[in-house]
Amino acid sequence: MEKKIKIVVFGMVVALLVTFLPFRQTDIYAGISENAYGYYQEYGNNVCFFPFSETDGMIYYATKANLASSDIRYRTIGWKLSVKDSSGKKLQTMYFKLGGNYMYAVHRVRKGGAEYNLYALTLGDLKDRLNAKASQALNKGKASMVMDACMIVVRKGKAQGTMNDQGPVSGKVYTTYQGISGAESWSRESYTSFHNYFHKEIQGLFFWVDAIAGEGIASVSGGGEYCYGYTACLKAKAKKGYDFAEWRGDCYGDRERQEFYVTNDVRCVAYGQKKKLQIFFHRNSSKDDTEMDVQTMTYGYGKVPLENIGWKTKGKKLVGWAMKPDAKKADLKCGAVVKDSWIIRYSPKIDLYGVWKTENTDDLTDPDPTDPDPTGPDPTGPDPTDPDPETPGTDREDPKPDSGDPDPVKPKDPDEDFPRGKIISFHCRFISKKYFEDAGRNLIPKERGGLAGDSKWIMEDSLRVWLRQLLA
Repeated sequence: MEKKIKIVVFGMVVALLVTFLPFRQTDIYAGISENAYGYYQEYGNNVCFFPFSETDGMIYYATKANLASSDIRYRTIGWKLSVKDSSGKKLQTMYFKLGGNYMYAVHRVRKGGAEYNLYALTLGDLKDRLNAKASQALNKGKASMVMDACMIVVRKGKAQGTMNDQGPVSGKVYTTYQGISGAESWSRESYTSFHNYFHKEIQGLFFWVDAIAGEGIASVSGGGEYCYGYTACLKAKAKKGYDFAEWRGDCYGDRERQEFYVTNDVRCVAYGQKKKLQIFFHRNSSKDDTEMDVQTMTYGYGKVPLENIGWKTKGKKLVGWAMKPDAKKADLKCGAVVKDSWIIRYSPKIDLYGVWKTENTDDLTDPDPTDPDPTGPDPTGPDPTDPDPETPGTDREDPKPDSGDPDPVKPKDPDEDFPRGKIISFHCRFISKKYFEDAGRNLIPKERGGLAGDSKWIMEDSLRVWLRQLLA
């Protein structure tokens, strides 16, 4: 429970003291001693931080001064705070006067022959005084703070030095052990006590953020020692062939980047997982074909063949896969073997479209000798209507002249019948009818291994006449 300390002044003597040591009303964080004496009994002369929100809190310090008369005494009148980077280089030095504008007096009490004073500084006020370099280093978790007491000698009740929030002002103000220990001839107890006033850390102000690279992670960044209330930014980079998976430990999430306010020590471990590639096979036998199949490949298994789906379509043959649905040429053959580099390149998914080739019997130069018509004649037997059948796919040659004729007649070049300079393309074959007609001399349909429905028979002489008319 938070309690507000109210300083009630009784008597003129106390009123005069308040004139020299102004007090400010403040809320003391729950768990902190309500007065200077209680704080000093629990924490001594340590500088301690206690938060009151995710980004702010109070820095406390208490002093104890013996009231016994002495000609020479020492006194702490403020603090010098140094901000250093992770290599120890000093980035900034600030001064805070006890009872000044920043480290103000909270409570004072006399007890047991000593006077106790409690001072407080908000973390927000400290941050406001940071320069750009110090602030940037603290934001990255690459800085630390060290405090040294600003001490003076008091002779017969008179201070031998003064300071403000900018540093020493007059006289001698000592900020090192060597300085104050050499200022006077002190007791052995005093020399020992001086060590407790220098190179002090603010307890509870800094926390360690440990960022660790787990399986599948090449590197992590953002770990370090952060000041309370600053934002830690962790980043993870996956190894080749891996995708980032998640953070575990004190961090949770499936994104490579993690940001959070630092309010305590944390340990975060990044993990990766092997890349996966989903291959969506589209049958693509027609524009309206929506049939699909999926194959999943995982990085690290070397060479992996594409799945043999076994799709079949009447009159067509699947010859491979293309990256585009309207491609005429396959980029990959059926059953092609792909490497890990292919998985890395196309992960997480790729669409492959089937490339089909029409199985056209018109293009066959050696038709199936099996007669598709079970009632037809044996294709291996001679054709009774053609005593001299020709081999399919071969051109008929003109007969050679009789070598015994003393004056053989040279055959006429058939090209002489056609004019030069005009080109007409057409498709014809010089083959025997027996391969494409049934027993009734009807043209065998194409789907049964015959010719196309618009095919016609034509004799060579008739073909020449037709060509002359066409080229005329």
